[in-house]
Amino acid sequence: MLSDVYGSEVPDPTVRLDKRDLLVRYGIPIEAWIDLRVLDRWFISRIPIPLVSMLSYVLSLQREDGSISVDGIIPNSGATYRAVELALLLGVYDDTRVIKAVDFLLKSLRDGGLPSPGPVEGAVLEVGTTARFLHILTRLNKEKGGSVYVRHIEGMRAFLLSRVCVEGDEAAWHTDLTPEEVGTIRSCITGATSLALYSLCLLGKKEDVDLIRKVCRWLVNQQKEDGGWSDSQDGFSNVDNTFNVVRALKHSEPFLDRHLKDQVASALARSREFLSSINPRDLRTVSLRSMLTRSRLILLEDPLHPEVLGALEGLTDMKDMWYTPKAHLYNEILIAGICIGEWVNSLKEDPYRVAKKSKNRSLVFLFSFPAEIPPFFPGHREGVGERLLNFLTRTGHGQGLVEKLIESITLRDIGSLLISTVLLVGVFLNEDFIKAVILPERTRAVDLYATLFVLVLFSFWLVLKFRFRSNLCHFFTTTTLSVAISFLILWGWLRFSNDLIAEALTSGDLMPVLRLLLTFSLILDIGRRLINVSEIDRILISGGRTR
Repeated sequence: MLSDVYGSEVPDPTVRLDKRDLLVRYGIPIEAWIDLRVLDRWFISRIPIPLVSMLSYVLSLQREDGSISVDGIIPNSGATYRAVELALLLGVYDDTRVIKAVDFLLKSLRDGGLPSPGPVEGAVLEVGTTARFLHILTRLNKEKGGSVYVRHIEGMRAFLLSRVCVEGDEAAWHTDLTPEEVGTIRSCITGATSLALYSLCLLGKKEDVDLIRKVCRWLVNQQKEDGGWSDSQDGFSNVDNTFNVVRALKHSEPFLDRHLKDQVASALARSREFLSSINPRDLRTVSLRSMLTRSRLILLEDPLHPEVLGALEGLTDMKDMWYTPKAHLYNEILIAGICIGEWVNSLKEDPYRVAKKSKNRSLVFLFSFPAEIPPFFPGHREGVGERLLNFLTRTGHGQGLVEKLIESITLRDIGSLLISTVLLVGVFLNEDFIKAVILPERTRAVDLYATLFVLVLFSFWLVLKFRFRSNLCHFFTTTTLSVAISFLILWGWLRFSNDLIAEALTSGDLMPVLRLLLTFSLILDIGRRLINVSEIDRILISGGRTR
């Protein structure tokens, strides 16, 4: 449908959508121009359509205080900072809603710690929750020039340092307990520890190097025999904790001495074996498939590696569980969005061009054209165009059907109809012919008989035309155009130039009007067909040159 705009089956991100008049030609409402400009901006930004609409949907849930709630009652710190994280991954830094969400989180800090689930009575300060927000704030601070959030970052770092448990040459954190309450480092948690370590690595302060090394030793010693990590010493390896540890250890490498760096490298190699052994389809939740994708991306450092694409494909195959406003905001929509956002940011190539050459289902879903309009897109369920695009994409025959649609709505057909109108103008002006169609001196029985005769004749033509159609779109399009031109002729030129027709149109009797409309439509459509077969239109339009 937009091939004339972009020149290929996949929109070229370097070409602007600047042919607004084509919409009318293709039967698309002119109001759709705004939506198509939005799509155009997404293509140029190389961002998958699902993520942009997802972010817009998530931010639309923002409350007056800047927070986002999962249950609609309690402001949720996790959902709020993950919404900000998704925005940053898509390059949205200055949106007022994003800044408002950040301000809410900053106001929620208590002694440098962020409460979970939110700033409500009884909420506890969590190491993991604080560390996650610190990751995001550190990145946002760099985008803002490196000085806007320094005071808050230092306060959160101080909170993390106040909660760390140190024993000998190892260090770790618990979720929400102080070192005095933890008692022994054996009670510390892998998840909170890896998240806090990642924060310290992002900050990269020299005074934290010794602590970073102690934490790495503890994490390496917590690795299970299968190469994964669990949250506690007595647990079993899981993808979630393994991802957090892998990310933290990977970012710690610049701060390690040679011996510890070798230990970390060995641990990461074993974790790769663990992650490679997992079939994405064996993971039953959106969160786990997202973590598997993110883990493989970190270890393999190639977003187009078969193992990474396999995990991403497993996530998009599960899109019915996260690609809908009915999904769980925190555990499904935001988790999946952040995973895909990180993957997109790691790409060095234009994803739309990659998708054009690839048969990977995840790439086709995220970057193919016709694009699947997301359920988050306003009015997606009401719009015929959106449903059509979704159907074309799901069937896998999108481009072929779109090309047929384009071929069906061409200047050739419109030109043939106009030429037919000019060539058959004598029919329209013939007084006897018009009287025969209107039947001015008639009985009701003759009137009904004449109407049925015209209906049968018109239906016979449609059956014959359908039997020899080039495609279904062409059949409907040319028929509609013939009726539309006949309508314009009757209610325009002939209404003001022919007294019989004017009287028939204003009499309130529908049967003569129906006969006139169907008869003129039949003449125009048959004339268009004869002109196309004889190639008169090509000769006239090309100035005497035939193809």
